[in-house]
Amino acid sequence: MTSGDNTSKKISEPNPSVDAVSAKTEFFAAADDPEQIVTVSWSRVWALLGPLFRTQWAHFTGAALLLLFSTGLMVVGPLLVKRAIDTDIANRDVEGLQQTVLLYLGTQLLYLIVFYLMRIWLEYAGQRMMATLKQRLFRHIMKLPLAFFDRNAPGKLLSRVENDTEALRMLFTTTTVMLIGDAVLFVGMFAAMFFVSPRLAGVTALVIPVLLISTWYFQGRTRPLFIAYRGLTAEICGRLAEFIQGLPILQAFSRRDWAADHFQSVNIRRFRVAYEGERLWLFWFNFVIFMEFFAFALILGFGGVWALKGIVTIGTLAMFMGYVRRFFEPIMRLSDQMVVVQKAMAGGERVLNLLQEEVTIKDKEQAESFPALKEGIEFRGVWFRYREDLEWVLQDVSFFLPAGNRHALVGPTGSGKSTIISLLLRFYDPTRGQILVDGRDLREFSQREVRARVGLVMQDLYLFPGDLHSNLTLGRERSDQEVQRAIEMTEAQGLVKRLPNGLKEVITERGKNLSMGERQLLSFTRAVVGDPDLLILDEATSAVDPSTEARIQHSLERILEKRTALIVAHRLSTVRSCDEILVLSQGKIAERGTHSQLLEQGGLYRALYELQFKEVSHAS
Repeated sequence: MTSGDNTSKKISEPNPSVDAVSAKTEFFAAADDPEQIVTVSWSRVWALLGPLFRTQWAHFTGAALLLLFSTGLMVVGPLLVKRAIDTDIANRDVEGLQQTVLLYLGTQLLYLIVFYLMRIWLEYAGQRMMATLKQRLFRHIMKLPLAFFDRNAPGKLLSRVENDTEALRMLFTTTTVMLIGDAVLFVGMFAAMFFVSPRLAGVTALVIPVLLISTWYFQGRTRPLFIAYRGLTAEICGRLAEFIQGLPILQAFSRRDWAADHFQSVNIRRFRVAYEGERLWLFWFNFVIFMEFFAFALILGFGGVWALKGIVTIGTLAMFMGYVRRFFEPIMRLSDQMVVVQKAMAGGERVLNLLQEEVTIKDKEQAESFPALKEGIEFRGVWFRYREDLEWVLQDVSFFLPAGNRHALVGPTGSGKSTIISLLLRFYDPTRGQILVDGRDLREFSQREVRARVGLVMQDLYLFPGDLHSNLTLGRERSDQEVQRAIEMTEAQGLVKRLPNGLKEVITERGKNLSMGERQLLSFTRAVVGDPDLLILDEATSAVDPSTEARIQHSLERILEKRTALIVAHRLSTVRSCDEILVLSQGKIAERGTHSQLLEQGGLYRALYELQFKEVSHAS
């Protein structure tokens, strides 16, 4: 191990005995950032869920009726116990006792059946609602502009679609059932107790104020810890993802211990918050258990004396003891379910905020279809910046790309080349100026139509999990002949033949089971499958070796024949044959012309060309 592995200071690890704390860990269920958890609004959440709820109103109504029925059956149980003791046993009525026992078993069995049906109905309705909501969320996210994704990490959006909707499902299928059921059960038990013996019911009620105050106090103490735990969990997930993705760098620089210490610094903070929350929960849990014992003792003490005096019966005493056991179950569940409610409310608020995120890149109401390119594409006085408080990325950019011509964009990193591509694809709209297609504003056409006419090959390659054929078509309706023609045009038939399953070969995430050159070649094939009018190459060969680049360049001559193309490149050797080369610098077009013309001008292009030529000469 190198010295780099030993430089970081160690952080003390949690005490194993403390780690053994196991009660109710789900109270701190993992979630992402705690934003808006303290500003939730029932009206806003209902505005989101109301329309979905109404689509499943029949299932929810049926489930509510079954819930009332099942709760009533739970109340009946102790009453039957009272009947067995005070009537059947007291009168030595064996037949009556047998009937009571069978009735007791029947009611409990019926309760289980009714409860099962209720949960099935609720689960079906909740799953259908959340499936609809997830689909709505996904479609909305797909419409959002790239500017939204510039400021929102993928992990956060994944949490919105999955975790927050799951919290809402739990609210409908579990928490709501428990809270309503417990409330009905609570009222039903007290009604039965007051009906049978108001004296004993009054004694039992003495513990209620103490329980309500302790529950309120517990919620106030643990809520900040719950929020802090959610935030720290999100931070741990973020650190974990970053370090795993950057693992080769950490290993190459012997910084594994450094990364481990950074991770542990967050981990230990979350441990302390979780431990404090668990400690408080266990204290409250034991306090409620003590109050249950105390209530039991009150009933046994007062009820026993009254039973000896003949004021209450032994059956009544047994009934009250049974009710006390069930009386504390809703209170024990209340804390956990309130956490679920908080998570669901916060999740609903965040989901609603996401759905209300404005789609800034919109089609006009009467957006037209994109015709075949005839005249060309023009940038006319285009200015662009990502936000008003940022510097201009493009400044007064103007050029015309005639149909059938090849133009190249070159220049230093950050000069605005890729931004021009993003504007042409309508990932963004110009801040000022216009982009014209055959003399008409690009915004008059449907985004779907515009992008369907464009073939894009990017520097950042992305192949999706699935077979090769689906990666080439991306779900577009393309015949086998069209796919085969694209493969032949890009000279990828050799690659397809080498794959064991040909076009049915399964591609792993991001195409990691293929080499860089193979992935790049397939990205060219995917771009030309739809026979696009305009082909955009954004640093398309920057990541491949010279041999692979030479093969791709040979294919490009066939691909670009009689096709309009806009090529972004750092390697100037790839743009020599272009009809015009635009040299960008600091967001402006500094020079323009053919390869030979720009060399003769002796400006920025020539300086870049000579610098690359010298690098090649030194390398050779």
